[in-house]
Amino acid sequence: CIRDRYNTFHPTVDESYFLDLFERIRDAKLRISMIHECLHLPSDRFVDRFASTFGDRSRLDIVLLTGSEHLRRRNKDNYFSNAQLLDCLERIEPHGIAVDLCFLTGLPFEQEGHVRESIELAALAAERFANVGVNAELLAIEPLSAMSRDPDGCDIVTEARTFMDYYRGHAQPEFVGFRPGAYSAARAQQLAREIRDAHRSARDAVSDTPEGGPRCPSVRIGEPADGKELVQLHDVSLWDGGWHYGLGIPSLLSYVAQDEQLTGRFHFEHVPWRAGRDETVDPTAEAVVQAVLDAAPQVFGFTLTTWSERLFCEAARQVKAARPETIIVAGGPVATGCGAELLARQPQVDYGVFGYGELTFAELLRACRDGAPSDAALSNISGLYRRADGEPQGCPPSKVLAPHQVPSVYRAALVHSSSCGTMHVEWSRGCLANCGYCTWGNALGELVVASRERILDDIAFARSQGVRQLTINSSALNFRTESLASLCEAIAEGCRGTDLRFVGFVRYEYLDDEQLRLLRTVPFQSLILGVQTDDAEALRAIGRPPLMRDRLEAAVRGLGEFTRPAIQIITALPGDTVERFFLRLEALLELDADLTVFPLQTPPGSAMYRERDRWGIRPDPDGEYFVFDTPTLTAREHASCLERARLRLAETQAERPRDSHGVSGSARFWRLLGEAKARGKPLVQLH
Repeated sequence: CIRDRYNTFHPTVDESYFLDLFERIRDAKLRISMIHECLHLPSDRFVDRFASTFGDRSRLDIVLLTGSEHLRRRNKDNYFSNAQLLDCLERIEPHGIAVDLCFLTGLPFEQEGHVRESIELAALAAERFANVGVNAELLAIEPLSAMSRDPDGCDIVTEARTFMDYYRGHAQPEFVGFRPGAYSAARAQQLAREIRDAHRSARDAVSDTPEGGPRCPSVRIGEPADGKELVQLHDVSLWDGGWHYGLGIPSLLSYVAQDEQLTGRFHFEHVPWRAGRDETVDPTAEAVVQAVLDAAPQVFGFTLTTWSERLFCEAARQVKAARPETIIVAGGPVATGCGAELLARQPQVDYGVFGYGELTFAELLRACRDGAPSDAALSNISGLYRRADGEPQGCPPSKVLAPHQVPSVYRAALVHSSSCGTMHVEWSRGCLANCGYCTWGNALGELVVASRERILDDIAFARSQGVRQLTINSSALNFRTESLASLCEAIAEGCRGTDLRFVGFVRYEYLDDEQLRLLRTVPFQSLILGVQTDDAEALRAIGRPPLMRDRLEAAVRGLGEFTRPAIQIITALPGDTVERFFLRLEALLELDADLTVFPLQTPPGSAMYRERDRWGIRPDPDGEYFVFDTPTLTAREHASCLERARLRLAETQAERPRDSHGVSGSARFWRLLGEAKARGKPLVQLH
């Protein structure tokens, strides 16, 4: 009986030899414990055959080299993205197969920032998958490899001169055989240990995590001291192939940290939670409540988004019942959309902060320095919603800070971006579009742009950390040509001589030859067009003019000359039918652009939410305000639209790999849509 066997993939994606081999092993009824090294991501068919042949006596070693997608692309022929890797691990997990992710340090062109991405990915794997281990070690080079033949071209200094040198490089830890270009071999070995340690620490943290779900390490400003009160702020990052983190609370903390009066009276804690990956491990209200009651802060604040509203409002209700003296403050997009109505709907919330909240929050803390604030002090705070004589009152802020007036959240180490695969930068605030499904434009009726110095500083920070992709958080870069010109000039200067790539959003209606010329000066990895629909009724509901097909096609062609254009569309808009959606999908697939499909979400404060009766839509308050059906599209038909989109997008992805091509939706959305599809979604009472 053969007890163990070690195989290595053929260096192509052709799996036919191994599928045949596994069948022969099963036919011969051999019991083999298999460790199989994967140089590319295994297919579903391969995983199924591997599991049925070897069962839980098996392990797949996936050689990804690095957590940096940019560095992996430069060093690996069988390239795959982090999102593709995580999707593959999701599909392997139910089979009960152990997986080792194989990292290397000392790779050609490697910087420490790249290794930080490996550390983040290793920790993420530990948080998400109980069956996934990590192996990380220093690269050992081979005779006649590209690194030995062309060390200068691979950014290394070779120390191997004879065959025995190469042998020693594999067998003796004290002799590596080469030095990476950016640091010593000893440092590379230490970084490999840090990758392994990060996985181990994250796994230990998961085992100690309360049943309520994943909580990331807290970020603290200031230390507890006599007379200092704690301000504890919570938010939730959402999973969508990477952690989509918010900049709201980090910006609040970065701003108040520069105020000596406030830091002399308060110390601060940011408690970040994670959700959307798997509902069974999402945070619960009980877990949030426990974190608050254990810390006993004077102020408990949180960011309300569509995915965190139910969590934090229920936690706030329990905190207020258990500790009535706690001051409870809500901010974020849902709080901004609701305005004064939030306080009417949620009596446990003491204050609501409207829009960009740095100034408002700082003034509120000043009013709370000596305990419960007076009505007189509160009445002078712009952007704050409060109760006066039992009635909610307030108004939007009279002033909003520009991005550069808030100290960098990255320089203050309040945000760590590598688990998302991109660094989000805020180089403008506000939105001029006021789309019917969105509240982005509610907080500010104008655009406030970042200074050239802030843009250059963010880029410099990204370069120092080995970041390779920056996503510009702006609803559209090209509302105004003069602002676009200043932005592109600063970016081009900051990234000159680097391999940085950028992702941004543009409106096709505004694109002209001058804007295309400006955009061409920036190394954009992708520019995204939020088309949403081609249906006239739906565009009217959104608040946009009819689709200009010729102009859209011209925009895609123009952008395609220097970057990868991507289009986003929305399902279940008013007037949508299965036939219309299928025709829209096929028409857009004819364009040379990536395509992402999103289900409609209409949060409180959006025009479509306010006029939901007019449009016949029923945003579900218990389902993150998703719209599951409309008068012209049943939930079953909606599901068929998304399934058709998944199929067609997968087919076109197979024809040519694309970066942003798929159907979006949280795990909770898919479960709720499935329930609506199975039994029909009844009318819901909106609160």
